[in-house]
Amino acid sequence: MPAKQFKQVVARFLLLSRDPRPADSHPLAGHPNLRRLDQGEYRILYNVNDATGTVTIRRAGKRNDDEVYRGL
Repeated sequence: MPAKQFKQVVARFLLLSRDPRPADSHPLAGHPNLRRLDQGEYRILYNVNDATGTVTIRRAGKRNDDEVYRGL
């Protein structure tokens, strides 16, 4: 991942700690505990555990590449 995009994705990770369900995030179809979020040309897949107050980043990858969804 190029440095500029890396910084943007990491910044988005950090914002999730303050707001785990931003308006531009969506539940992932077929996976009730996962959410998806786009940052530029990258997609972030994560889950929120309200009981513990944690956000777990599961994957991040190019939006146009189905690899980010494989093995879920």
